Amino acid sequence: MAVQLADALDVVKDVDDWLNLGRCLGVEDHVLKMIQSGHEEGTDRKRETLAHWLVNDSAASWEKLTAALERAGYGELVSRLRSSERHSTKDAWTSPVTPDPIPYNAESVFFKVSSEPQLLATSVPASAATQNSPVTLDGSAVPRIEVKSDSDKGKTLDSGHTHQPQATTNGPHIPPSKDGSGSCIHTLSITSRKAAPVGMWKGTSTSNGHLCYFSTRWSEDVHVYDSSTDSWSTMTKYPYKNFTLVMVNGLLTGVGGEDRGHKKTSALCSYVDDKWVEHFPRMTTCRLEPAAACGCGILVVVGGWSGAYLTTVEVMDTTTLHWTTVAPLPQPIMTPSATVCKDTLFVDGVENAIFACSLPDLRRNIATWVGVAPFPTKWTSSGCLSGELVAVGGRDSHSTPIPTIYRYSVTKKHWGVIGTLTTPRSSSLLVEVPGGRLVVVGGMDSKYSSINTNEVICSSVETII
Repeated sequence: MAVQLADALDVVKDVDDWLNLGRCLGVEDHVLKMIQSGHEEGTDRKRETLAHWLVNDSAASWEKLTAALERAGYGELVSRLRSSERHSTKDAWTSPVTPDPIPYNAESVFFKVSSEPQLLATSVPASAATQNSPVTLDGSAVPRIEVKSDSDKGKTLDSGHTHQPQATTNGPHIPPSKDGSGSCIHTLSITSRKAAPVGMWKGTSTSNGHLCYFSTRWSEDVHVYDSSTDSWSTMTKYPYKNFTLVMVNGLLTGVGGEDRGHKKTSALCSYVDDKWVEHFPRMTTCRLEPAAACGCGILVVVGGWSGAYLTTVEVMDTTTLHWTTVAPLPQPIMTPSATVCKDTLFVDGVENAIFACSLPDLRRNIATWVGVAPFPTKWTSSGCLSGELVAVGGRDSHSTPIPTIYRYSVTKKHWGVIGTLTTPRSSSLLVEVPGGRLVVVGGMDSKYSSINTNEVICSSVETII
């Protein structure tokens, strides 16, 4: 019987010294420090510690967990564990591990800062409450979506659901598009596509035309999805883990990360001639899991981890290849990700804080970060679809994954529901491909296990002047 995270957590529910247990399991001190920094509650720290052990220890087993508990001084628990039905057979002690992702507590307060963006409260229009059909936060009707899968071809569903978000907040002004116009996603269709070869969650993703590149957290593997042929392949392993993928000057490039000895790096490695090489100059700061995005002739690298969560921002001119440090984020963001929509860079993280900055301003070494209305839920993933900032999935107040698709209204400065996925998920990987499509891969299910399902959101856009 394979070791599952949910079962392991049930066994150690009465263990209060998560740090000692982690050390007895062989989890490195720098990882334990990261877990301690990211979570305030012992229960959450214990969950992250076990999840990291399951992912990274190829010899993880019930026998090894029991031995660690014994070394940590939980003899009575060990006696109960050895006599329990779960471990009554020899196979239960020797079976291989099934990795589970490291989950984050949606209710944790990751950072306490003295200054926050000024946000103005708004409410759902009164007219919206009286309508019989599902509505978005701005009172307009939720579009109907067509689900296209092997089992439900042509089935049409209302995109409303029981996890309607609460009224969100207005954020500061976001730089408008150059022509002053906006666009609204009018209708959506959701298509189920070929599943990824492995479960994926959080991690990193980028695209080059129809080719999508994905790497899940704690992994060196890079998986390639060709959206034009609905096929998957795997590239040469990246030299680091916990890196960030981005296209720079037409080259697939990884930013930051850490090696197998857990040494952080400032390197940028690009895929050239079927191998990873340092094609671009290094950053000033070593960091893992930063946010990175390219546009308007610059590469922007934001935040990440380097002994603590960072606020520092570095910008590389993709022509001169010169690095510049600009104004930092207003606050650290845990496992940040970056999305570019209409020359605006949006940076968000698992705790749902979002900041935005103009790419043309960053090119001039001017960084004015403004707060954006936070996601309606936590553990939500963001992306750009037909020039609009959208968010997918997340977890509700009961930590249940949801299938909701949201769109951010720049003019009204809040999030509205525009559809639903086929599969509820949180912490998924998103990437835009040609044709007004957004590929949604992986994420976590209700048991915090990584999933490999793949859906494509296709939009039909109505332009609003």
